[in-house]
Amino acid sequence: MIGTWKNLILPVLALGIRPIGVFTQLTRSAMLDVLSQDYIRTARSKGLSTFQVNFKHGLRNALNPVSTAITGWFASLVAGAFFVENVFAYDGLGLETIRALETYDIPVILGVVLFMGATFVVINILSDILYVKEEYRAAVENVLEPYLNYYVVSDLKEGLQAVHLLD
Repeated sequence: MIGTWKNLILPVLALGIRPIGVFTQLTRSAMLDVLSQDYIRTARSKGLSTFQVNFKHGLRNALNPVSTAITGWFASLVAGAFFVENVFAYDGLGLETIRALETYDIPVILGVVLFMGATFVVINILSDILYVKEEYRAAVENVLEPYLNYYVVSDLKEGLQAVHLLD
């Protein structure tokens, strides 16, 4: 039983302190890298305010590595939630999984593993979709890069294929 919001302070701190520090550090280093780019200098020379330059142009481009890191941290947050639920005696999926492990309840264990696996797959797909939406050009280049330097010539009658380098 959760009770009041005051009962959530310690579990939230236990789960959130380390990821917040890592994401803050990653955002800072990405922002420093982005703010040294030429297009930021161009935006400043156009007379845009510091707020517009930092948030519209800088932070938008700096959040791509951060969003990728967030999906990587999701697994550790779920694992941490299992232990936090056990320590603070919250009834949830984590505590139920630990009980199932202690009693060898295989169907519950399989269900939780299947559910968590599907959740990770969905979160990674959503992350990839957001990355393509944010950085369409870079995503298309990364996906198509192995194919950009080659083209295939096929001859269906003889079953021949030739791969030619486009340099």
